[in-house]
Amino acid sequence: MSATHRQFLKYAVVGVASNVAVYIVYLLLAATIFEPKIAMTISYALGVFLSYLFNRRWTFKYRGARGYSLMRYVMAYGFGYMINLSALLIFVDYLHLAHEIVQGCMVFAVAIVLFLLQKYWVFRAATEHNSPRIDKVSSVGNPP
Repeated sequence: MSATHRQFLKYAVVGVASNVAVYIVYLLLAATIFEPKIAMTISYALGVFLSYLFNRRWTFKYRGARGYSLMRYVMAYGFGYMINLSALLIFVDYLHLAHEIVQGCMVFAVAIVLFLLQKYWVFRAATEHNSPRIDKVSSVGNPP
C-alpha cells in the first residue's frame, strides 16, 4: 500500500469520527438553538480544531513548527467553509432542499477537497521544512 493510500485511510478514519460527532452537534444546534448556517459555522469550527490535531500528528506525521501548518490548515478550511456555506445558500435558501441532506452531502464533498489540500499543500510544504538541507562544506576553504 502506498503512503498516499495509508494517509487517505487515516484521513478517512479521522474524518468519519470527527464528522459524525460534528454532524450530531450540527443537528442538535440546528434543532434547538441556532438556524442552520450558524449551527454549521459552530460545528465546522469544532471539526477544524479536532481534525487538525489528529491529521497533523497521525495522518500526515508532521513534526515541524505548528504555526506554519496551522496557518495553511486554517486557510484550507476557510476555503472549505466557503464551499460549504455556498452550498447551503444555494441548495437550502434558493432551491429549498432540506438542510440536513445538503449538509450531509457536503461533509463528503468538502472532505475530498480538504484531503487534497492537506496532502499537496498544507503538510507537504511544511514537511519540506522539517528536514533542513545540509550542504557539505569543505574544511579546506573550497566554496560549497
